[in-house]
Amino acid sequence: MNQLIHSLLILFVFYSSLSAQDKQTPDLQSGIPEDNPKNLPKANDKKPEFGFSQSVANDVYVLGNSLFGEKLSRRNNESYNSFSQGLVLGTFVNFFTPIPGFRLNLIMANPLIGRSNTDNDFFYQSSSGGTDETNKVLQSIQSGQLTFDPNQIKPRKEKNGLRDYFIGQILYEWNTSIGQFFTGFLIVNSANYPTNASLFNYTVGWKPGFLEYLRPELVSNYRISSESNGLNQGNSHHRATLSHEYELNKDFKFIPSIQVGYQYFNNNTDRRSGVTDITAKLQLNFREMNVSVSDVYRPDIYLFDNDRVYPKPSGIQADTNADDGKVTDPSKIHGTANQTVASAIQSLPWDTNSKNYLLNTYQQQHITKHHFVINLGYVTKF
Repeated sequence: MNQLIHSLLILFVFYSSLSAQDKQTPDLQSGIPEDNPKNLPKANDKKPEFGFSQSVANDVYVLGNSLFGEKLSRRNNESYNSFSQGLVLGTFVNFFTPIPGFRLNLIMANPLIGRSNTDNDFFYQSSSGGTDETNKVLQSIQSGQLTFDPNQIKPRKEKNGLRDYFIGQILYEWNTSIGQFFTGFLIVNSANYPTNASLFNYTVGWKPGFLEYLRPELVSNYRISSESNGLNQGNSHHRATLSHEYELNKDFKFIPSIQVGYQYFNNNTDRRSGVTDITAKLQLNFREMNVSVSDVYRPDIYLFDNDRVYPKPSGIQADTNADDGKVTDPSKIHGTANQTVASAIQSLPWDTNSKNYLLNTYQQQHITKHHFVINLGYVTKF
């Protein structure tokens, strides 16, 4: 936490010298990664052709899903909690084409810590993430004879380093008598192990011309790709946003907002629908600088209670209950202490169901509902 605060302060001092601009930080959670002007420019209007902004946060949430924080917990054998210790750099590039209303957005989310692979299962194994072959080592020590190849069976690093996310968006916007509409495509790609994240969405949205004080926005994303035979394919996600900008003075602006996301079928295996998140955000803009605090609340945790969001770890009692709102605690899996407790439970003179219940009680935790994200950023135009 101290390291995060220190890094944010350094970035704040470094970028505070930038010149003032009108627009503020993009926001991955909105479905449109930038605040759009209320009125689109005419063909002969002067407008920025290139926008660039960056932000640093402790995690990034998209459609209620953590992109980095929960992966970092698994990598570091730490419990899932409400505040990730991660550090993520977001870079946003916006191309405003000569065609009024047509633009391209490129987004990169790059973890600044936890990128290297590390040995977090503490097993002796012949391949990364392979079968636990520690018993062969222990038997050799007990017998005094080398019965395995130490060049093959040894501690190995898992493929658990955090990887980059790349997001591309093509949008066309136009004004009507009832507000602004936009449509386009959203592409997401990442090389995160064990499965690559890749999706292709059709996007359509509307900013009504009424209730201007609350700046309402409705965005729908329809999944039209089918990677992994559609295993991780949600049919559609719909998002509603309300916000208001309070101008405190010429340089300071305060923007509270709330976003609600609804997923219709989270994937083709569970086929569950519900509210992915209710995100409350407080943002303070100082000229081109901004800082925000968000609370990402996930009320319908049964949407996330599966091994697509929380992969099943090896070497422990399997989490087979997808209705209890619990997942395996990464801090209660590996290591001598945890293995000793698991072995002691399994050796009890009880029936199998009782031992499994006790082991699950020890190794599981409730899925965290509230997630707090701190974000510091700046924006500039060319």
